[in-house]
Amino acid sequence: MDSSNQSFTKKHIVICIVLWTLTAALMAAIFWFSSQEADDSSETSGDFIEAFLTAFYRDFKQMDQADRDEIVKSMQYVVRTAAHLSEFIVLGALMCAAAHATWRSGRKTAWIVFSVCVLYAVSDEVHQLFVEGRTFQWTDIAVDSVGSLAGVILSHAAVLRLSRRRGRGSGKESRE
Repeated sequence: MDSSNQSFTKKHIVICIVLWTLTAALMAAIFWFSSQEADDSSETSGDFIEAFLTAFYRDFKQMDQADRDEIVKSMQYVVRTAAHLSEFIVLGALMCAAAHATWRSGRKTAWIVFSVCVLYAVSDEVHQLFVEGRTFQWTDIAVDSVGSLAGVILSHAAVLRLSRRRGRGSGKESRE
C-alpha cells in the first residue's frame, strides 16, 4: 500500500472517531438535560428565553417582573419543543454521517440510524419517568422522531452528493 493510501485510511479513521464521539457526546447531553428535575429544567429554558429576549428585544428589561415572567412562561412550550427538534436533527445528522463514514452504505443505513434515534427518544422519555417532576410524553417522541428524520435525510443527501462529486457515486448507494 502506498503512503497516500495509508494517509487516507488514517484520515478516514480519524473522521469516523470524531463523528462517533460527537454523536455519543450529544446523546450524553440529551441524557443530562433529561436528568434535570422539572423545576431545574424549566429554569434552564426560562434562563435561555430571558437571555434571548434581553439580547433581541430592547425593552424587555424595562418591563416589570410580572410581565417578563408571563412572557417567559408563554414561550416555554415553543422553546422546549424547538430544543427537542434541534437536538434530534443534529443527532440524526451526526449519527447518519458517522454510520456512512464507517460502513459506506446507503438507504438501509439511513433507516437503521433513524430507528436507533427513535429508540433513543423512547428511552429518553422512559428515563424521565424516574426523574422527579418529569413525565413520559408521546409528543416529545413525535417531535424527536421528526427531528431525527430531518437530520438523517439532510445527512444522507449530503453524503450522496459528496460521493457522487468524488466519483464514487455509482448510484448503488441511493438504491440500497
